[in-house]
Amino acid sequence: MRILLIEDNPIDAQAVFEALEGAPEVQVQHLTSLAARLPEGESPDVVLLDLSLEDTEGTETVRRARTVTGDVPIVVLTGNRSDESAVEVLREGAEDYLSKGAFSRDALLRSVRYAIERHSLKARLSRADRLATVGHLAAGVAHEVSNPASFVLGNLLTIEQQLARLKTLAERAENELAPSSRATAAEMLTVLDEVSSLVEDNLIGIDRIARVTRELQSYSRLGRAQASRVDLNAVVKQAANLVRNSLRERATLVMELEPIPEIVADATKLEQVVTNLLVNACHAIEPGAPSRNQVRIATRLREPGGTSSTIELSVEDTGCGIPADRLRDIFEPFFTTKPREQGTGLGLSMAREIVQFHGGELSCSSVEGRGTRFSVSLPVRNALAVAPARLGTARDTSSTAARGRARVLVVDDEPSIRRVLAAFVERHHDVVTRASGEAALELLQQDANFDIVVCDCTMPGLGGVALHAQVSSIVPRLANRFLFCTGAILTPSTRDALERGGNRILLKPFPPSELVESIASRLLELETASGARSGS
Repeated sequence: MRILLIEDNPIDAQAVFEALEGAPEVQVQHLTSLAARLPEGESPDVVLLDLSLEDTEGTETVRRARTVTGDVPIVVLTGNRSDESAVEVLREGAEDYLSKGAFSRDALLRSVRYAIERHSLKARLSRADRLATVGHLAAGVAHEVSNPASFVLGNLLTIEQQLARLKTLAERAENELAPSSRATAAEMLTVLDEVSSLVEDNLIGIDRIARVTRELQSYSRLGRAQASRVDLNAVVKQAANLVRNSLRERATLVMELEPIPEIVADATKLEQVVTNLLVNACHAIEPGAPSRNQVRIATRLREPGGTSSTIELSVEDTGCGIPADRLRDIFEPFFTTKPREQGTGLGLSMAREIVQFHGGELSCSSVEGRGTRFSVSLPVRNALAVAPARLGTARDTSSTAARGRARVLVVDDEPSIRRVLAAFVERHHDVVTRASGEAALELLQQDANFDIVVCDCTMPGLGGVALHAQVSSIVPRLANRFLFCTGAILTPSTRDALERGGNRILLKPFPPSELVESIASRLLELETASGARSGS
């Protein structure tokens, strides 16, 4: 424990040194004024501060000390034994108050240790408050961004398909037209290629927006896990495949994966962690010299067979490194060392939360100019339980055609989203749309002959949650036939209520093809469950 004593009276300073003499693992540095400075790079764990220095006195001393010592716990030493004075310095931010000449070594050590612990607790509470603020901000941002992003994504995908058709027609015309007209057809093809390139750029932009909103939405989903038996090495290989092309121009990817036992985990969340660490490593290395740089990812088992057996995953790069003064902030939400076009500042914060959710720890060490190493430690045994398997498979849509077209109700107050979703779904099913929960309820009271209800969660008036509750009581058959779409951040209890019975939640923005697949998958699940009941 490093103690900084700021005391201008040599007798009082000697009394502190004598009180701490022989205390194990205690180092004391002494300054005689607030104008003096510690050596560069040295930081104390706690400050013992004389309240009456040569150039300052009372609570002003505590305020000025903060500018010198930074965010370090302060224990005040003073000859004034007034309780009123003690309250004042505590209000100013000091952690404790000791009267000179009235403390023993044990009392002094106890005071500084409690001060360190209290300061740490306040920092954790402050971080929790910041995360709560982030949660409220995320809820608003995610909802406001995801709705327009949803219909822009749908429209861009439609434009992309139509451009492909136009290109096919133009190529055919170029071959069939008279020579005098072929130049025009060739020019049309050039324009179509340019427009297709712009659409592709826009799709990349929407994908970035989608990633940001999904990261914001993820803050509400850490309490939920689709846990199963997971091979972390398989997760690493999958993540490596996702980033391999991005790494190719920057570094050689080296994988050292030792045999490790399976763990109970959410594979998707762990893949998010590994992918984020690999992408960070990629961004830390300038392109152009892949043979001189490496990104090394390794797994190994520590204390195999023991009750504290852990799996260690490390991602190490030879990139630019992180400055020492910024290293402690990298896990804070919205803090990033990357250019804004590369990072949102949410990835590492989310990664640490995910790892801690699995009972593990995520740490980082870095040397500026030489590289960075992230280390993940995961217990082989944790408190997660394997989630029950769903009937059917997520993408088994082979029997859709055999069942014929289903009847689908799409409910969304955003006209553009409603139009885009209906356009994609009606290629496979018969679609009816409504612009509000009230209009949907009125329809279902008269005509409940629907196979699936696609419903926005957040609508003026009767929202998706309330609509589902009313429909469940009026038409129980439809209670487990809802597919909810939302850009908002839902509480865990709300998500549990909506997903009860097998209903699903799609997070905006999503490609409309994901909705089509979810409809087919849910219909197959319901069909399989119905067959199982009739067979029994």
